Amino acid sequence: MTSQEISELASFSDQELIELMALKDDLATAQHAFHAFYHRFEKIVRSSVSTICASFDNRDEMIKIIFNNTFFNAYRSAHTFSFDKNMSTAEVRNCIIAWLFTIEKNELKGLFKTDTPEDKEREYAAYGRMLQSAAVKAGPETYNEKSFRQALNQIPKERDREIFYTYWLYYNPTTSGQAQKLPPDIAKGLSEKFNTTPANIRQIIVRTKKIVFAFMKENYKKVTP
Repeated sequence: MTSQEISELASFSDQELIELMALKDDLATAQHAFHAFYHRFEKIVRSSVSTICASFDNRDEMIKIIFNNTFFNAYRSAHTFSFDKNMSTAEVRNCIIAWLFTIEKNELKGLFKTDTPEDKEREYAAYGRMLQSAAVKAGPETYNEKSFRQALNQIPKERDREIFYTYWLYYNPTTSGQAQKLPPDIAKGLSEKFNTTPANIRQIIVRTKKIVFAFMKENYKKVTP
């Protein structure tokens, strides 16, 4: 793919790139869109994969496998990804990042062969590190991004911060204004990791959401074009 073609596709929205990637009856267009998508999300995927694999002895091999398979599966399953037409640009971006992290998580799980309690513990620890790296991006931190990070710090327990952060990654408001529920496998994983019930996970989300949203309401700065 030429630099001119990459430059032309750089102006396309995230949603448009996903839609073009799904055009498997037009392989040239789908592959060009995938290259642009890869360049756009390469840094955050590489950063999160490197983070989750940091403590493993065979980390170099794991990074290569998970990183490559994440993008391969994103390209292959682009046609299954759907958007709410009322989602903002930022919400679409968060939705895509959450989708990529889910692919990474599944690839990570696939590398655990025996499924022993020790493997489960290492898997959960690695996924927690993946969540912590979710906000990595190019460029300096904006005022509102800093406010969100500070809002998370208002949550007193580390467990509750991780649960809310996972909720935020999958946050996708419906037309009624209510956020959709966490995917069942993610909610189940949180319940198992923290040895609690799905009902308690929901209560923690409700409680921490009030804390974060109250802080953001007080500190959010509207950016005028």
